[in-house]
Amino acid sequence: MVIVYLKFPYLILSGFLGNHSEIYLFLVVLGLLRYFLELLFLNGVK
Repeated sequence: MVIVYLKFPYLILSGFLGNHSEIYLFLVVLGLLRYFLELLFLNGVK
């Protein structure tokens, strides 16, 4: 289920961006991970 969910936006991204889609997807995933980690960390500190 999760893999399908992750693959769907990847297909859209590859359609829009072409050859560079892997790089942009990697950056987006890193940004999201950092965002969620910061949220968890801030909530943990409070």
